[in-house]
Amino acid sequence: MKSFNLKIDLRILCGVLTLIIVAMLIIWKPLSSSGSGRTIKISGEASIEAEPDEYQFSPTYQKTGTDRSAIQKELIDQVNTVISKLKEMGISESDITLSSSTYDNYWYDGANQVSSNTITIKTTDKEQAQKIEDYLVTTSPQGSLTPYLTFSDEKRKTIEADARVEAIADAKLKAGAMADELGVKIGKVVSVSEQSGNGGIIMPMAVDSVASSEKTSSSSLPVLPGKQEVAYTVEVTFELK
Repeated sequence: MKSFNLKIDLRILCGVLTLIIVAMLIIWKPLSSSGSGRTIKISGEASIEAEPDEYQFSPTYQKTGTDRSAIQKELIDQVNTVISKLKEMGISESDITLSSSTYDNYWYDGANQVSSNTITIKTTDKEQAQKIEDYLVTTSPQGSLTPYLTFSDEKRKTIEADARVEAIADAKLKAGAMADELGVKIGKVVSVSEQSGNGGIIMPMAVDSVASSEKTSSSSLPVLPGKQEVAYTVEVTFELK
């Protein structure tokens, strides 16, 4: 009899424990849930003005004639002279790039063989950029010597970090204002996506380098980078409570 009663008591105890566990799960479920499922996506924007710190020059040198070998040798000699001078000016070899490392680019224009090479030079030193421009003008390359301005990797990261903080703050401000209008509250952040809008710019003056060998450094213009506006946008998805 006692054994029978003990079995009944155990069943009752198990049943009670099961009910308690179920009740606890029902009570705790909203607390462990990821939220109501309602979200709102807000765009945060920031705009920072900064002075570009990297200057890129891309002079192209071209020779024409009926003898391909002769004009290629003449071109190679000129390019090597330019590169040697740039190195003497303190430009690192790692900051000088040729458009073709082994062979010259060449084609036939209908009357002559045409051979050309482009040198890309970059520097983060404004004074050095001025010296580069002054020198390149005297070498009579093709096209314009107006440098392309952009940000170095280090400065770009700093700008993006500052802009990101401002853009996220802007998104939070907008989200709070919209939540007040809707009569809800902003919860935790669900997701964030970001996009920067900065790039390189061309300096607002052009140095025409197609001229005679009589050109001197006095015909170059001052390097004036000014400031570039960097736009940054983040999209933040907030949970609504």
